[in-house]
Amino acid sequence: MTIRVAVVEQARATLGLSAAPSKLAALEKFLGDEEITTVAPAVERLTAWAAEQGLPVIFRGPLPADTAFAQHADGLLDGL
Repeated sequence: MTIRVAVVEQARATLGLSAAPSKLAALEKFLGDEEITTVAPAVERLTAWAAEQGLPVIFRGPLPADTAFAQHADGLLDGL
């Protein structure tokens, strides 16, 4: 068995709710506020944890699903 390890200078990943319509909908209280109350703080905590561990990762988000997939397709994100 061969194990391959990829080394990158800095990985870029995003977190978000799948098929999230828009952050504006949450801000205007049309839908739930999970992106603001749960996902955004998780991104901040993950970013702080990665920095403490010396991991070369940038977490972004929350992003709407269509934006995240488009950025990934354009090579702006390494993981979703």
